[in-house]
Parts: sequence; structure tokens; C-alpha cells
Amino acid sequence: MGTIVVSILVGVLLHYKWKNPGAILRFASGQQGGVYVQLAVEFEKMIEEHLPNISVQVQGSAGSVENVKLLNSGEAQLALVQNDILGSADLRTVAPLHRDYLHFLVRKDAGISGFRGLEGKAVATGLDGSGSLPIVEALIEYFSISEETKIQKMSVNDGITSLMEGQSDALLLILGFRAPAIMKVIEEASDEIEFAIIPEIEVDALEGFRLSYPICETIDLPPFAYGEEPKQSVPTLAIQSLLVAHKDVPEQIIRPVTEVLFAHRSELIHQHPAAAQMTESFSESSVSFPIHPGARQYFSRDEPGFIIRYAEAMAFVLSLLLASYGLFTATKKWISQKQKDRIDDYYILVESYISRLEKKDNPLSEPEIAIISRSVKDIRHAAYSLLAGEKLIPDASFRIFQHLLEQCEQLIREVRE
Repeated sequence: MGTIVVSILVGVLLHYKWKNPGAILRFASGQQGGVYVQLAVEFEKMIEEHLPNISVQVQGSAGSVENVKLLNSGEAQLALVQNDILGSADLRTVAPLHRDYLHFLVRKDAGISGFRGLEGKAVATGLDGSGSLPIVEALIEYFSISEETKIQKMSVNDGITSLMEGQSDALLLILGFRAPAIMKVIEEASDEIEFAIIPEIEVDALEGFRLSYPICETIDLPPFAYGEEPKQSVPTLAIQSLLVAHKDVPEQIIRPVTEVLFAHRSELIHQHPAAAQMTESFSESSVSFPIHPGARQYFSRDEPGFIIRYAEAMAFVLSLLLASYGLFTATKKWISQKQKDRIDDYYILVESYISRLEKKDNPLSEPEIAIISRSVKDIRHAAYSLLAGEKLIPDASFRIFQHLLEQCEQLIREVRE
């Protein structure tokens, strides 16, 4: 009895452990001044509040490129990554989050008009390892901006400071909507700094840029998106950001994490408007990494199960099986009946011979007896041949038939004597 109780308790504990797995998740975020750090901190609070057995440790980074390296090396299990960053076969998408926008800010006294206006200027952009640097370098190459342009690789906050203090003429950064660093510039230096005006010819050129950088999209920052700025719509580029996990993070951890984030999405939106763009409805072809099995379980939770999905096909197969069984049964019955009819024919013939042999008032002549004798031998030979060919069954009917044959042959001997 004690063994049974212990076994039940162990089973319950294992079930609870599976449903409530303990884990420490290192979460690679981004730089101070961007949206990634803020979102990661909110995710940490939310996950630990609703999944107390999971501990989240947010760690800063240079950005998306470094985050991918941290995931690949196992130094992080979760990360925020731009959709255009090259990864590896070990990365899995948990969920698309929000758009990151290219923020193109210039000093008003720098005389910069559009991307080609950067020629020979000092341009602050992201650090090595950030998501900003690859796309900025691609834009500089696309617009054929010469090497005389001074590219300043800085952290987000250092880049903002450099622009505000006049050490940089322009700033190009990929950041989430209403990033703290951009809000700081608008609030403190809007008299000196503005969103760059993009000439119409360069707006059209951005569509061409997408052909060489297809993961981004062209989009307009709406007027007054950042308080008093911009005064008019600003054409720019946007790239989807993703919540990404290493493939080795168990699905029984990623599934509840995904559920918590979407179940409490409204709370996230209240803290960070960018979270309003989180969605469960997206095409797998639109994200760079395969969907994590745990996230897929959550996204497909309302889909019908296997039996319901394939009920019609299963019913068709079952109908075929039943029809086949019915045909098999009918065929077997027909064969059995044919065998019975055949043995019945032999019965009737042998019994007719016995009746003639038993008539005392009209005895048979020797030639007639000889004909009956040969016929009985032929019947015996035919019956045994059919039995060997499995066209007769050695059942009780066949044994009765054998007895009739022996009786008939005995009568033939008696009549001859």
C-alpha cells in the first residue's frame, strides 16, 4: 500500500513539474535609450509574475547582431532580434513583436537634404553588433555616398549626445516607435534638430532599395508621432522585430511564456505603445526563423484536433473498410455455399445408388452394379481432389459423406455375393 501511495505522489510531482517547469532564461535585449530594453524588462516582470517557476535575467547588448551571437553561443535563451539579421539553424521565432523604424535626424544648421545630403558629413549610427549598422551601411552603399562621409559607430545614448552637442551632423538609427532616446532629442533640442526631409526622388529610390534589402518595408512616420515632431509625414524604412529563442529551450517553457505575453498584451500596450503591433496572425514566410514548437502549440490552440480535421477522410476510409469486409464476408459465404451445394450433390447421388442397391424385388444385374461401382469410385476421387484443392471443407458434412460412401461400397459387395 505504501509503495502505491509513493508512486502516485511521484507521478503527481512529475506531472506538476512538466506543467510548471523551472527554468532560468537569460534574455538578451539591447541598448539603453532604445525600446528593446524597456520591452525586455516588462516581459521579465510579466513572465515571473504569472510563471513563478521561470526566472528571467535581462542582459543588455549592442543590439540584434550581438543578440544572435549570444543565442548561438548559449549565453542567452531569449532575445529581441530584427527580422533582417542573419541567424543560424539553432534559432526559432517565438512571436513577431513590433516594427523598428529608421530614424533619420539632422541638425538644422547642417544643410542636409535626404540621404545624398550626408556626403562628407559626420553621421552617428549604431555600434558593431547593433541592428542599425548593417542597414545604414547598405543605404550608404545604395546611395553611393563617398568614403569622405564620417561614420561614427556609437551607442544609442552616445549618438544622441553627439548629435545634440554638434559633434555629429546626422543620426541614423533603427529603433522602436517612440524610443526614449528619440523622445529626449525632440523634447530637449527640437529648435536645433529635426527629422530629415527626404526629396521625392529619394522616396522613390527607397522602393528600389527594398529590392536589394527585401525584408524591410517603406512606411511613413505620421505627423506629430513624437509630440511636436515631425510636422509632416516622413518617409522611412521599417523592419519587423522578433522575440526569438534557442531551439533547445523546451516547448513546455516557450508555450506558457508565449501565452502569458499575448494574454497580457493590453498591459504591455499601456506601458509601451509599440506592443500594440504584436500579433498572432502572421505568415511563417514573413519571419526569418522557423516557429518554435512551443509557440506553435499556442498559436494553433483553437485549431481542430486530428480526429476532427480528418473526420471526413477517416469516415471515407472506414466506409471502404466496411464495404471490403462486407464483400469478403459475402464472398466467403458464397464459397461456403458452393462447397455445401457440391457435397449435397454427392449426397443425393450416393443415396440414390444405395436406394437401388437395397431394392430386393428388382435386383440389379452385374453390368448395372459395375456401373454404380465405377461411379462411386469416381465420386470418391473427385471429392478427395476437391478436398485437396481446398474446394471442400473436412467438416461434419464431409465425414457424413465418407460414411455414405463406405455404406454404398459395402452394399455393392453384399449384392455381388
